[in-house]
Amino acid sequence: MKKRRSNGLKINASILLLVATGYLLNHYSKTTTITYAYTHDLPTIQLPDSSLVYLEPGAKLTVHRKFKRAASLEGNAFFDIHSDPKQAFSLEVAQTKIQVLGTSFDVNTQNGLTVKLYEGQVQFMTSTDTLKLRAGEQVHYQDRSSFISQQQFSDSIPPLVLRNATLEQLCQQLEKRYRYKITLVPPINDFRVTGQFSSQDNIKVVLDILKQSVPIEYTIKNRHITITTSGEEEAVETFRIE
Repeated sequence: MKKRRSNGLKINASILLLVATGYLLNHYSKTTTITYAYTHDLPTIQLPDSSLVYLEPGAKLTVHRKFKRAASLEGNAFFDIHSDPKQAFSLEVAQTKIQVLGTSFDVNTQNGLTVKLYEGQVQFMTSTDTLKLRAGEQVHYQDRSSFISQQQFSDSIPPLVLRNATLEQLCQQLEKRYRYKITLVPPINDFRVTGQFSSQDNIKVVLDILKQSVPIEYTIKNRHITITTSGEEEAVETFRIE
């Protein structure tokens, strides 16, 4: 009887151990990584090191819960990486790796993989090749065929033309163009704007020009812009930007 009881205790202890191990493994697997998916309300992700990532529709960014300056990407995104000379930032995408210290670059996974470097330097690595990119250079990698091309690029951005556009429509265009999250507080759709912005205008220039014509105020924090009315608005008005 004692032997049976002893065996029973061992079996019960083994079952408890398996259950506990299974729970820990399941719990650990659920909490080791965090995945950010694009949403219209929050396309911009701020990482723990203050790096900013602007996700495009359908994109997903995965990082370790104990952030280690490393991430993996599915889809397209723009990165503005905070500089840290002691630890490079590493991004895995489409079976390649991109390593940077502090820089801004764009990743596009349509028709292969294209990386455009706007500031700083990056190291682009595949299983067989390593390339160093400088600002103004891009690399195109065709998966499976291992075809890599490295060349200069010059983004030609057309002027932003508005024809009786609401502020919400304008903000949607500005978000795509400059990769900032823009919030209208409160939602302001009474104003309509007609005019044109130059391809050379940065986001602050655009907002300052808009502010001269439309009764608004704005604040910029990181890559989040909040636009409010200045209290001088009328019920419905159309503004022309010269």
